[in-house]
Amino acid sequence: MIDRPRLVTTIPRRRGLVVRVGDLFPRFGLKAVPLMVAQGRRVQKKLKATGGPLDP
Repeated sequence: MIDRPRLVTTIPRRRGLVVRVGDLFPRFGLKAVPLMVAQGRRVQKKLKATGGPLDP
C-alpha cells in the first residue's frame, strides 16, 4: 500500500488537484494553509449571516 499511490476520486475535482500539488510541493502547501483557513472562515461567516447554504 505504501509502495504505490492509490487512485482516489474527489468531488469537486479541484480539491484533488490542491491535494496533489500540496503533496508535490509540501512547503507551498504549508504556506497556503493560512489562506485556506481564511477562505473557510469567510465562507462560514457568509453562511452564518444568510442562514446556511442554498438548496438547489
